[in-house]
Amino acid sequence: MIVKIDIKKIINSLYEDKILVYGFEINNYPIGIIILQQDYKINWNIIYYFVHRDYRRKGIMTNLFNESISYLKKNNTKKIFLDFYNSRNFSYEIERFLISKGFFNIKSIKNIFIVDVSKNNKEKFLKMMTDKYIKYTKNFDSKNIKNILELNDQEKEIFTNQRGKEFNLNFCPLEIYSIKNKTYINIIYEKNDPAAWIINEKYGINSIYLNRIYVKRKYIMKGYFISLLYYAIKNYSENTTKLFFYVNNDNYKMLKILKKFDDYIISKEQCVKYFKNI
Repeated sequence: MIVKIDIKKIINSLYEDKILVYGFEINNYPIGIIILQQDYKINWNIIYYFVHRDYRRKGIMTNLFNESISYLKKNNTKKIFLDFYNSRNFSYEIERFLISKGFFNIKSIKNIFIVDVSKNNKEKFLKMMTDKYIKYTKNFDSKNIKNILELNDQEKEIFTNQRGKEFNLNFCPLEIYSIKNKTYINIIYEKNDPAAWIINEKYGINSIYLNRIYVKRKYIMKGYFISLLYYAIKNYSENTTKLFFYVNNDNYKMLKILKKFDDYIISKEQCVKYFKNI
């Protein structure tokens, strides 16, 4: 029997927006689960799905998908998105399953990187950045960086007025409502103009997800990407040991920059994105 499982208390440390959770139980023993996260009101992302090894190929995941899709159809959802790693042994089975459920490959490949930022490696990493990019790590004024919680109404209005003109709506830090702890959003200013920003999410106790670094086109040569990354890592708490992020496969410039960080990258994987129209 399909049952809705209330585990928001468990995952609320990660998300504060709308979460949809369905589970499958046998004799009160959970054997399958699917978790979806709302994205910009009309779309949802499947962020986690799992069926216990002993109960696979019994239609349980099909039931979980069908139940979720049925609910979303009734609530004006336009699209569902899902990412999965294409470098793992079961990738082919997942891909075949998604196609059978009407999902399409967007042809977008993400490169997933995990960086060791534990105390000892953090110091080495920051020194490496200083040695390679001293212009952007030592000579920028950290007084020009503001936390999103420090913005006044006038500064927030600047973001609102610039949306869709100087940057896409999706890149506005004020719109990133999925992040509970917004103290990880920092903005660098150029003469009172928000020039670039970094958005971090805390995952669990020891990990940080670098959600986004955005630099306005007119400031692209200022090196603010390096400045913000350096500032963020420098200010991570001592118990942070891992930083993870993704770079699209067609972002050749960023992939080239990351080659200089190879000694500190402890894991690389690729994932592909699928979607389904509702």
